Amino acid sequence: MAKYTKRSDGRYRADVTVGMSADGKRIRKTLYGLTIKELDAKIADIKSMQNKGVTISDNKITLGQWAQTWLEAYKQGVAYNTRELYRHVIEKHINTADVACLPLTKIKTVDLQSLVNKKQDEGLTRTIDMLVLTLRQIFDQAVENDLIYKSPAKSLKKPQIKTAPKRALYDIEKQAIEKAALSDNKRAFVYLGMYAGLRRGEILALTKGDFDIKDKTVTVSKTIIFKGNTGELQHFPKSEAGFRTVPMPSILLDFMIEYLKTVDRVYLFTTAKGELFSKTAMHRLWRSILCKLNKAAAPKDSKIKPISGLTPHILRHEYATSLYYAGVDIKTAQKLLGHSDIKMTLAVYTHLEQDNNDVTEKLDKLYCGKNAVNAPNDDDGAKEKTPECS
Repeated sequence: MAKYTKRSDGRYRADVTVGMSADGKRIRKTLYGLTIKELDAKIADIKSMQNKGVTISDNKITLGQWAQTWLEAYKQGVAYNTRELYRHVIEKHINTADVACLPLTKIKTVDLQSLVNKKQDEGLTRTIDMLVLTLRQIFDQAVENDLIYKSPAKSLKKPQIKTAPKRALYDIEKQAIEKAALSDNKRAFVYLGMYAGLRRGEILALTKGDFDIKDKTVTVSKTIIFKGNTGELQHFPKSEAGFRTVPMPSILLDFMIEYLKTVDRVYLFTTAKGELFSKTAMHRLWRSILCKLNKAAAPKDSKIKPISGLTPHILRHEYATSLYYAGVDIKTAQKLLGHSDIKMTLAVYTHLEQDNNDVTEKLDKLYCGKNAVNAPNDDDGAKEKTPECS
């Protein structure tokens, strides 16, 4: 057990073995904590990483080395897609930069800010958010492990980047969906995104048992994730909030009643061999849907493709937009969409509120659509009428 020493500044200190040198000598590391409990936690953290085969030999560890150590030690328990996103940022954007070769103790905020600014110059947007998030977590854990005393990533500034707002379906797309000669399984895919707001992976994981025709609902409890090209069933959705039961509007319910009668397998979406969709199969399905929509939207024999840029996620945004215009409150919308953070739902609702051109009409409906309320009787018993709205 590590021996604790209380310093004059009030902190507790302990020396722990973190590895062995080439000549067989133990490499010791000094840890500090404001309390013995905090120090115990740091020691336990070091031992946990050692049990996973991760070693921290000395304070000369570089950013590239620590980034890999951090990924292996702290991101093994997260969802596969999330871990792969961190791995991509580390391998493609951190470890390929000059700063990756510097020791953690030598890195300054300006070094990291230069990396972020360079990615902006390359035209990246979403990647910059993930890069800053990853750097902050990497250096926070370096502080926790006493590799450095202060995180240079704490004050990183993300460039102000205007991203294109998420959109709902255009009118031409809505019309094409209703007119297109879509097969039943393709229409089921589109309708489940458009009228129930399900994510792509959630739709692909649906079974017949997930539908309750009597209660008019569909339950989301699992998803398909892609590891490379292989589709793998994950027995839980994207997040805890992803577990939900969504009411089916009549247009979806009526279609699903008839469609489910024709499904003779457990999963609604499988390959011809009865296997779960691969990423290639998913792309093939969507390309086929877009082809049918363009045929429905364009004049006969036209080579013009009026529908482009349409993705499965836009169907989900169409559902969120419909909830807003139907007057569904934001907390209920968050639940139906399976958002773990209400900020995600709020972003959709706020955007629609800002783009709304009929605010006056809405206010008139609110204030003038109610039954007129009579004022109290005056002295002569007459009642003052609320003025009529024009």
